Amino acid sequence: MAGLAAGIASLAFSVQGSIAFAALAIMVAGAFDFADGAVARKTGSSSEFGKQIDSLNDMACFGAAPAALLFAARTGSDATLIAVFGALFAIGAAIRLARFNLQQKKRVFFGLPAPAAGIIVAVASVLIGGLPAGLVALACALLMVSTIEIPKPAL
Repeated sequence: MAGLAAGIASLAFSVQGSIAFAALAIMVAGAFDFADGAVARKTGSSSEFGKQIDSLNDMACFGAAPAALLFAARTGSDATLIAVFGALFAIGAAIRLARFNLQQKKRVFFGLPAPAAGIIVAVASVLIGGLPAGLVALACALLMVSTIEIPKPAL
């Protein structure tokens, strides 16, 4: 739930135009997401409920929050195109997370994991902003829905 709070904070910072804080909150959510999975595995406390709540948190933190940040960091007259890229990014995250919940093969990720994609878009929004960050978001969306196999790190 701490990660979800960070994701909600990122949304609030984006609405206020605090781009750097919004990106930082996404990274904090990423740290919590990494930690909660590791703790659940080490303590044997993973459950179907935990899997579902983790995906809902991930959608907020690494789907909606990066899309909002991307839009908040837009420049010039590219608002409509950036909104489209943000929507496609969030849709890609939803598809990726649903596929992950149904995934049978446990030693690989299929497509770019949503937390990684969300952090990439957050960094791109701060460092390059505007249309280039939108193109990064579009590329991440395509990678999330791809079937590229990415080995899971051994934790």
